[in-house]
Amino acid sequence: MVICAEAGLALEAAVERVATEMREANRALAEEFAATAADLRVLPDRREALLNMGARTGLEPLRRLGGTLAQTLQYGTPLAQALRVLAAELRHEMLMRFEARAARLPVILTIPTILFILPCIFLVVGGPAVLRAMDTFAGH
Repeated sequence: MVICAEAGLALEAAVERVATEMREANRALAEEFAATAADLRVLPDRREALLNMGARTGLEPLRRLGGTLAQTLQYGTPLAQALRVLAAELRHEMLMRFEARAARLPVILTIPTILFILPCIFLVVGGPAVLRAMDTFAGH
């Protein structure tokens, strides 16, 4: 949408273009953008059409996108700049979620390590000593 906005396309045309371009990558999202484009053509209030996008899906990023687009229409702020800021915020939040999941990984890997790797290490390290002790006690 940033590219479409910087190319000078109107909001309706940009939403329609994103819907057609995303059809191969993410069909559900493309259909949602197509429904939003249809709402923009039909509904008298463009703001309502944009807010419906987030309400229909229930997804926070699309809710924020609809809100951002509605605010740019209401206050007349540059569309491309608002979309760039929103994209940066969403990328940052996604990176924070990935880092939080990665921080939990050592805790999750502790149990498989204890169950599968440590017994093998004990067997390799302590096996010869146990065999020698059995030979010593069996010989007496």
